[in-house]
Formats: sequence, structure tokens, C-alpha cells
Amino acid sequence: MPKKHPDSSPTQISPDDLPSSEIDISGIHFHIEFVDVPDAKERHERLIAHMGDWLLAEWEREQAAETGCQRSQTVQTRA
Repeated sequence: MPKKHPDSSPTQISPDDLPSSEIDISGIHFHIEFVDVPDAKERHERLIAHMGDWLLAEWEREQAAETGCQRSQTVQTRA
């Protein structure tokens, strides 16, 4: 769980700091809307923690499956 910093306030971005919201790619015109997300840092930290946990669980699952395959081969070899 990310630590809360009560005295830290979100950084304010002036409209002049935002990139242009109108772009044209290969004749296709796009309008991009930028949305301020006050808790973006906390969301990003939670995402990274969640992905790390998921990757570790997947790795452990694969290791267990490989160990199971090796054990079954050992049992077959002995028989």
C-alpha cells in the first residue's frame, strides 16, 4: 500500500505546458483530450505492485509445473 503524504499537494500544470491536442497523422485528424488525474502517482504505484505480484505468481506457477514434470519423469524412469 503506498504511503500517503498529507502535506504534498498535486503539481499544477498550466494549460501552456500541455502538448497540442490537435494532431494529424497520415491525413487523419485526431483531437486528444488530456485529463488531470490527481491520484495518478498512487494509481501507478498500485499498478506496478499488482503487476509485480502477478508476474511473481506466474513465475512460481511455471516453476511448480516444471518441477511436477521433472518428478513425473523421475517416477517413470524408476518404473
